Amino acid sequence: MKILTKQFIVIYDEETKAIIVQLSDNVTTYCPNNYQSAEFDTAQELEDYISENNLVE
Repeated sequence: MKILTKQFIVIYDEETKAIIVQLSDNVTTYCPNNYQSAEFDTAQELEDYISENNLVE
């Protein structure tokens, strides 16, 4: 399991591009091994990543 610590995170299924979790809190979050994740310092970086990778909610 991967530990995510930055303020803005997204956890998603790489095959379906479906977002599982999208947070903007300062909480320690764990990402299961079967999902992909990314973490960012700003909301704009998070939104750019979602757009560039065609992730859907």
